[in-house]
Amino acid sequence: MGGELERSAKENLIRYGGDTFSEIVASAKGCHITTVSGRKILDFTSGQMCATIGHNHPAIVSAIQQSAETAIHLFSGMIPESVAKLASEIRRIMPEPLTRSMFLSTGSESNEAALKMAKLVTGGFEVVALGGSWHGITGGAGSVS
Repeated sequence: MGGELERSAKENLIRYGGDTFSEIVASAKGCHITTVSGRKILDFTSGQMCATIGHNHPAIVSAIQQSAETAIHLFSGMIPESVAKLASEIRRIMPEPLTRSMFLSTGSESNEAALKMAKLVTGGFEVVALGGSWHGITGGAGSVS
């Protein structure tokens, strides 16, 4: 089964970035992933939330389920109740003058927004980037990778 899925992924998906893992992941829990061939691997790679709280953390799964039952996707001009509450909580714990939040879906989007905000605040337009870095697939983020 794993070989067939791996072939399918190679033939049907566009991959970007540098390193890629050749096996298909069937599940992830805590700090481990399990491949479709049944191989259990300690995951040191997932820099997103997984590195700090583990894959499929029960609190995150619960929050996703709750969001799916209320308002999982809206037109970007609409704000769901959960987002307004989260922004309020974040403001409560942040120091002044950090009072506003922007919620995004990916690292590419986050880096893109950070670049735009830095340019607005500084009035500059040039960005220094280190070789071998990866900031995302979007135009701005990719340009500093």
